[in-house]
Amino acid sequence: MFLSISQDNHNITMSSYATIASHSDEVSSETYTERVVLAKGLSVQQQLKMLRFYLRRLPTSMDNPIISVYNFSSFSLPNDLVEEIGEIQAIDKELEARLGVRKHGLKLRERGFEIEVLVDLLEEWTNKTSGDVMLEVPGNLHGEILIQKWISDILRAAQNAFEDAEIEVSGHIVV
Repeated sequence: MFLSISQDNHNITMSSYATIASHSDEVSSETYTERVVLAKGLSVQQQLKMLRFYLRRLPTSMDNPIISVYNFSSFSLPNDLVEEIGEIQAIDKELEARLGVRKHGLKLRERGFEIEVLVDLLEEWTNKTSGDVMLEVPGNLHGEILIQKWISDILRAAQNAFEDAEIEVSGHIVV
């Protein structure tokens, strides 16, 4: 499979193609850097669109279980946790519990509906925290920034899933 991503002005175009070409065991650091820069150069809405594209097409070599470890379709925040640390920090804790700690990079463990629905949650939280002006607490990020960081890290994990499966991903931005 070959994924192609391009952007011109305000539109992002993504396509997937089947390919017979053999894949190298190594992806150059230049290719990896180009993909990360591509994500950072996009708006949050474009990153969400790209993330949805990637998550819907995760490699078939990944597990697609009947019972998911992610279970995002029934995601809810525990009331006691929200009361104790606030909604944004509760979202952060719950995402860490399901996806892992971002500090060392995320690794997606499965594909399917339960991970795909995460984009809907991220969109909801992005809209909810847009223009968030809550005071920063040392060690905590603003809600909007925290959600954007999760989007970026999950997008990077999705890109890495393709790299791990030796599926070429190509992207470019047309200025």
